[in-house]
Amino acid sequence: FGPQELSQVARSLVVFSDAASRGGAFAPLMSAVVGEALRQIEAFGPSDLASFSWSLATLQCRDRHALEVIAIEATRKAADMRPRDAVVLLRSAAMLKLSHQE
Repeated sequence: FGPQELSQVARSLVVFSDAASRGGAFAPLMSAVVGEALRQIEAFGPSDLASFSWSLATLQCRDRHALEVIAIEATRKAADMRPRDAVVLLRSAAMLKLSHQE
């Protein structure tokens, strides 16, 4: 799967699970999707990053490493980002109550 397909799988998992379960029975699948996404993160476009981060936030997935990698990649691609994508990324961070820590 490529970035778009990984984002779509993650969004599909949101439909079939709820935030309280953090993916519930789908947690192993989501973990595999996150791992593959991190391996391909440089190929993700701004929309893919936004969609993927929304899925993680909706499922309350607090994989700190994954979220940091997504934030770094989003920063690299900020110049190409549409306002909608930026809003989704920021909202995702707010949903997870994330803040920058040094």
